[in-house]
Amino acid sequence: MKTILALSILFCAIALSGFAELTDADFDKIRLIVKDSENSLKEHTKSEIITSEDRMKSHVNDKIEGVKSSISAFKWVIGILMAVIAILIAAIGIPLSLMARQSLKDTEAEKVIEELARDQMQELVKELTSEDRRVIEQLIRDRDEKIETLTREIETLKEQRTVNP
Repeated sequence: MKTILALSILFCAIALSGFAELTDADFDKIRLIVKDSENSLKEHTKSEIITSEDRMKSHVNDKIEGVKSSISAFKWVIGILMAVIAILIAAIGIPLSLMARQSLKDTEAEKVIEELARDQMQELVKELTSEDRRVIEQLIRDRDEKIETLTREIETLKEQRTVNP
């Protein structure tokens, strides 16, 4: 029982401070403590934000530098590819243009030769007598007959080959 009485007195002593009223000085002290805590928290938060911003800026700058280096490497590769393409175009285009030019010259030379040959043939034909013309016509007919005979023989051989392979 003594313990119960002692505990009751102890609890009552502790509970008496709960019924006490706060004075204006107590409220001022509480306000001051809260304000100090608030200011300290603001300063701490500001410093953390500044530190975080600095870290973020440095990270972004590192990423930008990485992208810049990638772009410069890409530009370098594109430059090399353009040089290779230009060399290929030069290596292929120049000889082709020279060949085309030579072909045009050859064609023109052939035309001139054909014209000269035609002119010479016309002059020779004018000089031919009627007997010469008759002989030439006979030779042309004979040649045409031989060509026709050979063509028929070739066709016959083709037919035999397709029938009896």
